[in-house]
Amino acid sequence: MYDDILVPTDGSPAATDAIDHAVSLAETYGATIQA
Repeated sequence: MYDDILVPTDGSPAATDAIDHAVSLAETYGATIQA
């Protein structure tokens, strides 16, 4: 479903949650995270 996941970050708590979610998706679909 996903090959690459782009995760923009700004150091906020919401960005940390987004990173956690992106890691979960990447593990599930074998995707690469781009930050």
